[in-house]
Amino acid sequence: MSSKVFPHGDDGEKNLSAFGVQVREMAASAIFAAGHELKNRAMPLTPKDTGALRRSLNVSVPEPRGGTLTVTVGADGRSAPYALAVHEMTGATFREPGTGAKYLERPFNQMQGEIVQQIAMQIHEMIKKNFIDKPRGGS
Repeated sequence: MSSKVFPHGDDGEKNLSAFGVQVREMAASAIFAAGHELKNRAMPLTPKDTGALRRSLNVSVPEPRGGTLTVTVGADGRSAPYALAVHEMTGATFREPGTGAKYLERPFNQMQGEIVQQIAMQIHEMIKKNFIDKPRGGS
């Protein structure tokens, strides 16, 4: 049977420390998944001539920067300057309808609320699991 308790003492400190690690790991996983979702949503919006630009899109692993975790979605290496130029061609007409400039920015703007909500729900579930519904020792 579970009870509603917030652990305290040495066990509580260990639980909070472990919880902090879990939150960072969960956030990294969620942000990485969001990066892949952004790439997937951007793919059909990305102009296609030879297909090289679409193939060049990638997602970096989460990196800590200051107090945040960051993933980068875009092209790197030799494709990066071309990808940036195409991304910013707001006045151009592209062959394939629906594709064009801001192919990463448009889905990113649509996803922002979803990402925050998903991470908040996961943290809520972790708090509930680790601190609210945690069984008391002994009985």
